[in-house]
Amino acid sequence: MEVSMNLKKRAAGAIAVAMSVVVMTSVAQAAPADYKTGVASQATTTDLATNGIAGIAVSMSQYESDAYEYIGLADANVQQMNVARVTSGDAAEQDADAAEEGLTEMTVDVADADTAVQAENAASGTETDVSTETADSEQTEEEELWQNRLMADVNDYLYVRASADADAEIVGKLYKGDVAEIQEEGSGWTHVASGNVDGYVNNDYCVTGTEALAYAQQNFDTEAEVRTNGLRIRSEADENASVITAVSEGTTLKVDSGVETDDKWIAVVYGGTTRYVSADYVTTSLALGEGITIEEEQAELARIAEEEAAKKQHRLRK
Repeated sequence: MEVSMNLKKRAAGAIAVAMSVVVMTSVAQAAPADYKTGVASQATTTDLATNGIAGIAVSMSQYESDAYEYIGLADANVQQMNVARVTSGDAAEQDADAAEEGLTEMTVDVADADTAVQAENAASGTETDVSTETADSEQTEEEELWQNRLMADVNDYLYVRASADADAEIVGKLYKGDVAEIQEEGSGWTHVASGNVDGYVNNDYCVTGTEALAYAQQNFDTEAEVRTNGLRIRSEADENASVITAVSEGTTLKVDSGVETDDKWIAVVYGGTTRYVSADYVTTSLALGEGITIEEEQAELARIAEEEAAKKQHRLRK
């Protein structure tokens, strides 16, 4: 019976040793290289035959202590990494917030600077660039009136046709110095009306709008039409100057555009000399004509022919 009990004790010890070896092997495989080296070294110095189960128990206790220490270090490293990540994330977020705040402050500073410049310009009476451009783009009353006008830029006359076609019937003419109102402007032809003429003209021989006004001012005279009877023409731009003569309502005088005067007087050419009339009693305009129909032109030519024939007959009778 005693022998049997001893065998059972040894068998239990052997099982314990076997289990310890399995555990030691598993821990050694899971540990890093330096830990495995330490385990191997300690295992080498363990003498199972000398120490028996007690030696293995001591070694296992040491292994367990080392394992817990390793696990603690690993947890500490993980926690430090998490703290570092959180700290880094917070710092990045703070940097982004600071950059956004700096951009906002910069935008506010720029807006404040613009407001300050506008206030300074307003105080000094200086217009901003936008206002200056707007002022530059404003047209005079005369220029506005000419935006829908057309003139023929020719040496003699320009045909007005019944349709927008070079082969269409000729219905009238625009002589040099005639002005027309634009009815509809096209890419190649423009529908115009002038006097009794209504038709189409070739755009290649025309100027329109402000360009037409400049062309008229450069090439044609300005006239002053008298609007009252007995208007005095004076020698100087002065109401006390000597009177040269008096003219009736409807009289047309050529304006001497080369002479500068104030708003009260208009320089005119009378008898080949520069004279002056009151600006309050005349209306000035460019000396321009209007288109003529083919029928009107033929009638005018017939009238001129009759007058010439009558003059010829009168000379023969003498």
